[in-house]
Amino acid sequence: MKSTFILLIICLLSGSTGFSQTQKDGRYFGGNLRLGADKTKFDNGDQAQSSNLYARADAGTFLYDDFAIGAALQMEGQAFPKGTKSRYYNPQLLGTARYYAGKEKAKIFIAGQLGLSFFHSSYLEFLNTEKEKRIGSTEVGGAYGIGAGVAWFLSPGIAVEGTMGWEGYSMPKSKSNVSFTGLKIGLTAYLGQAARPERQDTSLYGNYGGKIGVGISIFDGIGVPVRYYFSPKKVLEAGIYYGGIVVRNNDEFQLGSGLMLGGGYTFFGNRYEKESKGKIRANGLALRLNYLTGDYSAAMLSAGWAMETFRKSRTNRSFLFELGLREQFPNFELEGEPAKATPTLYLRWNVNFFVK
Repeated sequence: MKSTFILLIICLLSGSTGFSQTQKDGRYFGGNLRLGADKTKFDNGDQAQSSNLYARADAGTFLYDDFAIGAALQMEGQAFPKGTKSRYYNPQLLGTARYYAGKEKAKIFIAGQLGLSFFHSSYLEFLNTEKEKRIGSTEVGGAYGIGAGVAWFLSPGIAVEGTMGWEGYSMPKSKSNVSFTGLKIGLTAYLGQAARPERQDTSLYGNYGGKIGVGISIFDGIGVPVRYYFSPKKVLEAGIYYGGIVVRNNDEFQLGSGLMLGGGYTFFGNRYEKESKGKIRANGLALRLNYLTGDYSAAMLSAGWAMETFRKSRTNRSFLFELGLREQFPNFELEGEPAKATPTLYLRWNVNFFVK
């Protein structure tokens, strides 16, 4: 039996007023997280037990009434703790589209997605009775899917969503795989024009920044993030980094590192001026999903305070600072046992250059 956990942090956004829902210029953010274990029985009577992970974060904006485009970060994983200790992980970066129909209290929708899939698999090869070696590979291919769902609004801006459909991926060195997803349940926040009357205040500093920014990020992985500003208050980001993870093994700490794929969504408040320092600032909430590849592979979910700063004399460059909490879900063993999920702090600093 699989256990389902909803990303309750989205409830922080439930202070919206008015039925914003699916109007033009509105936006949405949501997701779900599912952890569980399965047992598989074979014809010879043997059994294999696996641990499963599914996590997804969605964000988008409504171009027209009832029609939205957006992006999603999705992670699927499966690990078998016995035998060859096989692992399969499939992080995906997706573009999405949704079309809604129905009344204010309940709306049905159809959804499609298309993007990139980073499929990683590994297993233990036994060289002799005393030695073993983990062998793995990572392929990059396409990801796609189509489905339908229902959004049931608990309040004007918060809905419980149930979706199901078909998802697949295609790799250059292996066959395509398409499967029925079953029912997925999560929470989604809908923020429209009625939910943000303060929009006019942002025009005071609307000449700062732009639509697309490219930067350099340090501390929480060294890499290059690309940021897309739907507006000064809502920002979607994706990047490639060289990152690491610290894990505890008995009384000692070990450090693992490797290529890390990451992305997130940030909500900012109104920009304001720090007259004494000659800076323009905005504070907000950043939600992130990272995936560290390699021998110390792990999925990382985080939420934290974000601050963006412009120098008053320079409108095309900003500095970003984040501080928050992170939950790490390791996909490797320590001394033959699966490493445990661990909470930790994270710190991030980023200089962002606007190119458009």
